[in-house]
Amino acid sequence: MSDKRKGPSRPPPSNGLNGQAQAASSSIFDQREKLHERGEKLGNLAQLTEPIDPSKNYSDSPEELCSKAAGILGQETSSLLKLYAAAATKYKIKQNYEDAARTYELAANAYDSAEDRYGQVQNLSQASQSWRSVPNVTEAERLGLQASDLYLDLNKLVRAAKELTPIADAYRSKFMRDRDETAADMATKLYAKAFELFRRDGKARSSASRVSIERANLMVLPGKKFLEAGKVYESEANFCANEKLLKYSAKNHFFRAGLCKLWHDGNHAHECFNKYCDDYPAFADTREAWLLANLINAVKKLDFRDFTKNWFDYF
Repeated sequence: MSDKRKGPSRPPPSNGLNGQAQAASSSIFDQREKLHERGEKLGNLAQLTEPIDPSKNYSDSPEELCSKAAGILGQETSSLLKLYAAAATKYKIKQNYEDAARTYELAANAYDSAEDRYGQVQNLSQASQSWRSVPNVTEAERLGLQASDLYLDLNKLVRAAKELTPIADAYRSKFMRDRDETAADMATKLYAKAFELFRRDGKARSSASRVSIERANLMVLPGKKFLEAGKVYESEANFCANEKLLKYSAKNHFFRAGLCKLWHDGNHAHECFNKYCDDYPAFADTREAWLLANLINAVKKLDFRDFTKNWFDYF
């Protein structure tokens, strides 16, 4: 047999390339270690910021905890509060929101007796939230107003407004579901009160804008207060036009304001339309502006067919 000649062997890698590969692998390993350490730190931080579950140290049922709390009423305040908190949490876990709301209210009364305003307002807020989950908007409003007043006493305007906003939202949902105009009136009043608190604080303008728009929508739909709603839309449109992050929504507010003016009078709506275009020139080039201009012309000419055609062309 003849020996087979071996081909040339591959030369070993140079020391420079080998060193680069080792450096790259070590850097990747270091980055992996750093990411692992960062993940552990974030996990520990998440555990520290998790809300404490007051019921985890109690194996009793919520009814038994309430019975124990009633037995030490007026004696051991700290133990009483812990029992009420555990019982209310267990009720919420079972989705028994009505009993949870009553238990939170008992806890708020206990905090009131201990002259702890922060504990009282927190439990009133939890009770209001539980009643909204039942749903029982009337009870939620009663306790939410108490919590809002306490936050005002503590000079926390935003927290006071945020207690009113979800109750107003619940009344608005009730109106949309049942067409109950009384619920719409209640929502409008609560939105107006929340807007005033947000405005006084001066730091939550986006929240103030949201409640203001919701209020205007309810003023138009069931209330037929078009001129008042138009003023609200104008105010929000001018605010959004001067904010970089909110400019995109200014055209919608100007359009709604123009429709409200158009309900009152075509000539008045025409004057307001020209003012909107002067104050915010970008509005003139939008589809909403073209539609509003055509609607105003149709109303001034009393041309119902042209009015309807423009609506259909827009959509």
